[in-house]
Amino acid sequence: MTTGAMPSPDLQNAWDRVLAGHADGLRQIHEALYASMIDYACRLLQDEMLAEDAIQDVFVKAWQLRAQIGEVQSVRAYFFIMLRRHVLNVLRSRQSRRRQQQQWQQQVELDPVFSAEDIRVQAEHTRQQQQKIATAVNELPARQREVIWLKYYAGMEYQQIAAVMEINYQSVVNLAFKATQYLRKRLSG
Repeated sequence: MTTGAMPSPDLQNAWDRVLAGHADGLRQIHEALYASMIDYACRLLQDEMLAEDAIQDVFVKAWQLRAQIGEVQSVRAYFFIMLRRHVLNVLRSRQSRRRQQQQWQQQVELDPVFSAEDIRVQAEHTRQQQQKIATAVNELPARQREVIWLKYYAGMEYQQIAAVMEINYQSVVNLAFKATQYLRKRLSG
């Protein structure tokens, strides 16, 4: 379901060029991943300018640390992992500034939000059906929504989703299964 993304071998070749010190490889990766990365970052941060800054920071860091990063198994997954970690740091930093007097330590939970425009249904479905689906998806817990988005809108495999979300493969499968079961039950009635 991804649009405009280069096939994985092209991303691997572009990353190999980055490792060889050629900035055009990073530009190719940026062009291939930007649309899905900005969509993902905007959902998590709910601020387009912060999302753009986060993506820029990720690409700058990737260029600066390319020698330490070395070979990666999946370029797409690796950049989404970097983006998600950066977003978590941004959210933690924002929370920390708001609560300077308090010492706290809690895990930030990402809460991507879906709208009717995000749900792609077959042409014969009406706008009313789209709204019903969007409502059902938004009723899912945040982690299930994130799995659904990464699977169906970013086009990632479960193994890649596990790496991005920093959870094990079976947890991703379980989250996807529970989300799918809920959506089937909710939409069949």
